[in-house]
Amino acid sequence: MRSRKRQERGFTMVELMVVVIILGILATAVVFNVSGLIGDAKVNKAKTDIRTLKDACMLFKAKKGKWPKNLDELTQGIQAMVEAVPKDPWDSKYDYRIVNNTAVITCSGVGGAKGGDAEAADITSEDLGKAQ
Repeated sequence: MRSRKRQERGFTMVELMVVVIILGILATAVVFNVSGLIGDAKVNKAKTDIRTLKDACMLFKAKKGKWPKNLDELTQGIQAMVEAVPKDPWDSKYDYRIVNNTAVITCSGVGGAKGGDAEAADITSEDLGKAQ
């Protein structure tokens, strides 16, 4: 009878430790998967911003006959092309320059340094115009 009461008390320490370890492994897997999705979302937002800014530059040129001197010029005047120039998802400014009479907008990715791969890769309006 004494052994029966001991079995009815609940889980043993070993069983609880096994459950905690399994939960820890599952939580780790979820964190790694979610962090990858966040990086992908930032890259996609940068691509969308660059497309929007490039379209605004093209509209500016069509209306005024010249490329804007800088991205802030897109927000000026009564017929502003964009309400505000966004920062990239990594809180840096988009780089803007004219190359071969074409506006080129670049985001340097995470870290803000030129070059890199994956989330740190440069994203340019020239690359977005190519077939993917």
